Amino acid sequence: MRAEGAFVCKRDRNREYYRKRLINGPEWAERRREYMRGKRATDPEYVALARAREREYYHAKYANDSEWAERKRERARASRRRRRAQRRHNGFEPYEDAAILARSCGKCVYCGEPATTIDHVVPLSRGGPDIESNVVGACLRCNLKKGAKTVEEFVRILHDGGITSVNQVEP
Repeated sequence: MRAEGAFVCKRDRNREYYRKRLINGPEWAERRREYMRGKRATDPEYVALARAREREYYHAKYANDSEWAERKRERARASRRRRRAQRRHNGFEPYEDAAILARSCGKCVYCGEPATTIDHVVPLSRGGPDIESNVVGACLRCNLKKGAKTVEEFVRILHDGGITSVNQVEP
């Protein structure tokens, strides 16, 4: 025999919740919503615990799902690029980083090393749009060295210094 209010499992708790909801009707649901709004508003510890539980749940659910993690990173990168382009009133078209890197055969267009990042040919800060035709694959070193320069400025700086490859530049 179980004590009043004690539940054997989550299924029993859910059954009890929905039984009350059916018996008491929408008024009970509204009272419950009001109670939870007040609890969230007045109890920051409750909110912190709820967020921690949610974080733990998603971490456990997706901890070993590398494809999901990569999709999440790709969406985050695309979102940041879109916001930057919109803030500057540049054009924006969605594209996949993997497609850009595949287009350049996985090689940096500036030095030929393996490409790990994408680079805007005309930088967003110079009014370049965030579209597929303005983006190329680049290694991290070249991308960081190029910064907000155009390709012509980048190549001119390299050749004026007597450098034939970005790899000769000290970090």
